[in-house]
Amino acid sequence: MRFIGKLFYFLFYALFFSIFAFTAMFLGGVSGTASTFYIMIEKGDMQQNLTMAIAALFVLWLIVIMLSSHNKNVLKHNKLLAAAETEKTTEASPQSDAEKIALLIAKNNQKKPIGN
Repeated sequence: MRFIGKLFYFLFYALFFSIFAFTAMFLGGVSGTASTFYIMIEKGDMQQNLTMAIAALFVLWLIVIMLSSHNKNVLKHNKLLAAAETEKTTEASPQSDAEKIALLIAKNNQKKPIGN
């Protein structure tokens, strides 16, 4: 499931940036200069300018993918730290056997339906 999700994620961004690049090429072809990208404003070889713009889009796409992956790893790490912290706090506050039994009885009584 993870592989399929990553594949769809990759295809979505590839499609999005491809459409963005083709739009830039269309605007460049219609107006003579691609007003979308500052790289392409200077006069010169249109093919080279388009290549530079597509390369810039590709680098931007890679940065988005890397940051997304990094954020997922950070969130996973934070969850693990929070779980470890709650484990420490439960171990740090020992309860007597009587308190544990009282808590279990209270939880059990809450689960019973009213009227029985």
